[in-house]
Amino acid sequence: MHARLARGLTALVLAIGALVGILVGAGSYARAQLTDSVRVSARNLFPGQRIVRVEPHGRPFLVAFLGSHEVSSAYVDLDGPGGRRLAILERLNRDSGTVDSVLVFTHSVEPVPLEPVLTADNAFTSNGTTSLAGQPVTVSYTAAVTGHTLCVRPQSIKRTGASAKAGPAPADWSARLTPAPVPLPAITGLQVRGVSVGPDDLIVELRARRVDSAHRAGSGSEVGVGTGSGTAAGDRGTAAGSCREG
Repeated sequence: MHARLARGLTALVLAIGALVGILVGAGSYARAQLTDSVRVSARNLFPGQRIVRVEPHGRPFLVAFLGSHEVSSAYVDLDGPGGRRLAILERLNRDSGTVDSVLVFTHSVEPVPLEPVLTADNAFTSNGTTSLAGQPVTVSYTAAVTGHTLCVRPQSIKRTGASAKAGPAPADWSARLTPAPVPLPAITGLQVRGVSVGPDDLIVELRARRVDSAHRAGSGSEVGVGTGSGTAAGDRGTAAGSCREG
């Protein structure tokens, strides 16, 4: 009796172990397939960029792979022309290649060492402090997309401390505090959502909606049908690679 019970328990444990192994293996396979889908879309969206890391998120990988044709979200670390950037792809349709939203965090090299100005919650802001001509200065940054180029500029420059009453900042300080233009991928509808002064560089958040990543493959055309104006990419009045003042 005890022997039969022991054999039964052993068989049950082995069956559970086998089932767990199958589920783990299936989950790993599903993750690999979802990662490949994201990698293909990222390669189409960001040609010439080296894909450093792809990390799908959202529902359990096996459920997402078997139950839908969509990747809820994925993080993609990129490197190459234009420097480091993080892309977040939201609701990627694995069949059509369309992405409901593309978030891009682009890093711009600080023209001078800047100390971030933080909020009460220790969040980064568009403000930073530095020293020019031996005087403490607070600078606030803004950004715009012109053609396929990201232009980051000082929005305001204020002397602080003992030199606060010395008058407006010299005109050449703006040029000294302006970083070099950053090339952007040819994604229609990229818009600037915010600028932050980080500990090592300037971080600009951009976003485009309803992007067709499959459209980019094998063509020289732009990606997607993004909407918006103002800071949207696709301004044909200015060639990519230049930034206008004003």
